[in-house]
Amino acid sequence: MIYWISLIIIIISAAVIAIIAARKFSRLAIIDLGTMPSEKEAQVKNRLILHRIARKSRERGEPLVKIWKSFAKKIDERFDNLYKKVQNLEKRYATERRISKPSKIKPGTDAKVRVLLNEASEFFSENKFPEAEAKFIEILSLDHHNVDAYRGLAQIYLETKQLEQAKETLDFIIKLRKDDDKTYAMHGEIAYLEGSYNEAKEYYLIAIAQKSNVVNYYLDLAKIYAALNDFQEAEKLLIKAKEIEPKNPKILDALVENSVILGNKDAAVEFYEEFKLLNPENPKLQEWKKKIDAIK
Repeated sequence: MIYWISLIIIIISAAVIAIIAARKFSRLAIIDLGTMPSEKEAQVKNRLILHRIARKSRERGEPLVKIWKSFAKKIDERFDNLYKKVQNLEKRYATERRISKPSKIKPGTDAKVRVLLNEASEFFSENKFPEAEAKFIEILSLDHHNVDAYRGLAQIYLETKQLEQAKETLDFIIKLRKDDDKTYAMHGEIAYLEGSYNEAKEYYLIAIAQKSNVVNYYLDLAKIYAALNDFQEAEKLLIKAKEIEPKNPKILDALVENSVILGNKDAAVEFYEEFKLLNPENPKLQEWKKKIDAIK
């Protein structure tokens, strides 16, 4: 009797897993559903049920243990295979479907999206990444073409070192909006982190071509040229950044360092004095003074 009851429970559990997979099929997109707490909870819950059945059977010495192991393995394999197939299908057709299909936004959605964006930004600033991710995904359920939400997800993946997922999300943003400078800059940052300096350089050049007054783009690109040992080009970029924000300590800091490396004493002294006026108590000043004095 216990055998048949346990077997029935296993079959019901398998059905539950299948129903969950079917219900979630339409919601899979480029976002990894494995990151959503509700999906994790559903999968864990069903696995716990099956493991509990096996434990009870094992305690009673029933031969159901062998059946359970074989059956559970098949369930896991079938579910994993189905999940992978759904992901692959979604990756194949998501871009065409989402871009070609006109976005239908219900009245009042814009206001709700703004509220959700603010909430997501707050969570992100507090390093509460799962909460921020949930908010961004909720936004995309209302507005499939919301670039801010996709960019927010990419930032989360970048912060949590999920670089491949971040790149996929950024590539999707570019399909939606080819002139989004922030997206190219983020791509450049990822390429830099991966040590692909030439690729990073190209992305930042595109970002600057899209928007030429963002100081951080010049600073980041100068850092990339420095990594490529091209300090002359790095200096040009830092000078351009200084033209935009003449009294930015971060720019002056980089200019002093770069001038010391180039052995340009006059330039190093000039930038050193400018920095000293802005931040006379900075502990770097003594170190820089020694380096500048050592330049012949």
